[in-house]
Amino acid sequence: MPSFHEEEVLRSGTAGVFRLHSLILNIESLNELSPEWANLDDESALPLVVALHAHEYIHYLHNLTTRAGLGCLTDILLLVLPLRAQKVDDNTGSDTHGTQGVQLRATFDSLRRLKGYVKHIPPKYQWRRVTRWEFSPVNPGQLRVPAVVIDHEQQVEFDVTAIFDDGDELQFTFSPGLEFITEGIAYEIDRDIRMRAGVSRFGVDTNTPAFPYLAFGPLLEFLAGGEVPADQRVILGTLALLAPSPSVALTSLSELQGCEEGTSGAILFTAIVNDILNGFSNYSELFRDWHIPMFYKIFAGSEILSKGMQVYEKLMLKGLSSRRQRQLLELAFLREPMTVKNFNNIAANLLERVVFQRKLGAELEIRWEGAKGSVVTMSADMHEAFAVLQSCIHYVQQHLKDTHLETQAPLRPTQCPFSGACTVEHRAGNPEICRSTPWEAKNIGEDGAICTYQAGVDAFRSILAPQPALQDDSLPF
Repeated sequence: MPSFHEEEVLRSGTAGVFRLHSLILNIESLNELSPEWANLDDESALPLVVALHAHEYIHYLHNLTTRAGLGCLTDILLLVLPLRAQKVDDNTGSDTHGTQGVQLRATFDSLRRLKGYVKHIPPKYQWRRVTRWEFSPVNPGQLRVPAVVIDHEQQVEFDVTAIFDDGDELQFTFSPGLEFITEGIAYEIDRDIRMRAGVSRFGVDTNTPAFPYLAFGPLLEFLAGGEVPADQRVILGTLALLAPSPSVALTSLSELQGCEEGTSGAILFTAIVNDILNGFSNYSELFRDWHIPMFYKIFAGSEILSKGMQVYEKLMLKGLSSRRQRQLLELAFLREPMTVKNFNNIAANLLERVVFQRKLGAELEIRWEGAKGSVVTMSADMHEAFAVLQSCIHYVQQHLKDTHLETQAPLRPTQCPFSGACTVEHRAGNPEICRSTPWEAKNIGEDGAICTYQAGVDAFRSILAPQPALQDDSLPF
């Protein structure tokens, strides 16, 4: 599916890599949060590294604690069985690629609305410094403020003109969803941490790609008709991710957020916020009681994927619990000095995480970080099962196009998320296949050893395909 970038493009190039619902934080060696020489009690210790980790951790939270993130997960997992069925059809010579059922099309539509999309930005586009942004709704009627309740089937789209410092322009169209909004929130927090450490705003923004990072604030200020402070941007973005339609919520709340107290606009703003928060509370219960059991049914044909789902379930339930106790979790990273110690304490209490930390002159280290108990102290075989499930989800996502499943054309080359930390890869001499087509790495291991990624692919293939393929009854609705 199209996205704002194929891999996370941070200020430091490839310092951190993030992918939707592959819950791995991959950090380069120079950005280790707690190297041996760091003074963790120093208020200014490693501020740029803390900013990077906070940036990535915000994405992680949004995957597991927001309606947009969990909705994307649901849609991705709902496509697992249809994908398996389509691959079986390919192997048997059946041709059902044009027979998508109504619910399958609805799943792709839902994923597109939740993730958002961008059109007409050339691949690998090199952004220059933008001096002015111009926004206009594609359909002006889309910008009508909802009567409190946000319709999950509606979506707002904008035409954008980016005007560069050399007078050149780029015109494109996008709809703000999970990908754009989480980048906007994460960068607001990233920038705030670095500025508190003494870096000027100009210095922070200079080496940052203009889109999506530097477009978030200007979009909100266009909608609001005036300045929107950083903390308010984070609040508006977070509420949008808790709503049924992120683009509609972001648009409506931004338009209303500056209304004077007591006016009809301010009253409507409060009503929409209350509806979003109450709706998310109800959604959380539905997700716990209905969606999670459905996920287990999807992976019922694989023992190791079902085992990995037990870890995923604990993370999701802990995330929902944290969000229920503190609805605007993101503000914790703005309202306290972000030292290494403070960041670790906040992250440990909100939701534990797995970090792939590259080491200077050594192999990548995999470690779980968080409070004792729950996932961090689960057994090694449970962690391995979770890694296999992550591989399976990563593999499934390689087949997702904008409106359909692609199973006949070659998959786009992508690096295995475990590359650098894999014993099988190391013993095989670090073959190129692990950095381009890990789903084809079946025979690289000595003595038949199977790597984690291939275990995920094999587990996916072990799932029984529903029949008939690609019909509505292949989705576990």
